[in-house]
Amino acid sequence: GSGSTYKFITGSGLRYKDFSVGINAGLLFGNIKYESIVKFPDDVFAYENHFTESFSLNGFIYTVGLQYVIRFNKNAIKKDESIKPMNLVLGIYGNTQTNFKTGGNVIHAGILPTDNINLGLARLDTLFLDEQREGKGVLPANIGGGLSYHHKQKFIVGINFQKTFWSQYLNEGKLLEEDLNDAISLAAGIDYVPDYASYTSFAKRMHYRAGFQYQTDSRSESGKQLSEAALSLGVGFPIIFQRKVSNIDLSMTFGQSIGERLISESFVKFGLGLTFNDQDWLLKRRYY
Repeated sequence: GSGSTYKFITGSGLRYKDFSVGINAGLLFGNIKYESIVKFPDDVFAYENHFTESFSLNGFIYTVGLQYVIRFNKNAIKKDESIKPMNLVLGIYGNTQTNFKTGGNVIHAGILPTDNINLGLARLDTLFLDEQREGKGVLPANIGGGLSYHHKQKFIVGINFQKTFWSQYLNEGKLLEEDLNDAISLAAGIDYVPDYASYTSFAKRMHYRAGFQYQTDSRSESGKQLSEAALSLGVGFPIIFQRKVSNIDLSMTFGQSIGERLISESFVKFGLGLTFNDQDWLLKRRYY
């Protein structure tokens, strides 16, 4: 297959005391093409079977989240602002199933290639043609939740669980229905900073991160749902310029498929993240 889907998303949030609520909303769009070919190399007069499905899609997507912060030493900080906070952050997020529209075409053809016969032209026999295939689809609901403990700007440890109801998925743009399973993801990680305020050692101001993730796939093989596990390691480099802190983050993930399957998989992923913090455009100028 080929093609891509894209998301255009904007988000906003509100906070009241220790409660926060946020929403991301946007558009999903793109084009996808599936193509398969069946050949019979032992028979020069056999037609090749070409199956092509092309469709575009567009729809609305959103995610809503809620967060609550438990501040263990709030009263102590009121008396002495130099005390570093100790907080437990609880969060939940999700979305209901959403609909999208599809439009495209389906072509099933038999082709006798020119290298099989000396006629100069390939022979084409159209078996099935639908040039105005319109339909609808359903994206699955998703729900997740997690908690993280923040200790005195020294370290953060957290855990997150998510479930996506892929059994709700529907795409009428495809001729063959996909039998998908609900998928889960469980992740845990830690972020450690030796001394964020160190003036003598850049290494002490760096973030050192490690994480683990286990997830099941929506697909099955021989009646068994696929799954994989991954370990991530990373570092963050704080860049201070004009009293503003930006970050450069590097990560490496090692993953492995779990269980008996026809094709096992091991992978390594590299990540690069850039965060630029500049609040000058929010400040009202007093002098021009």
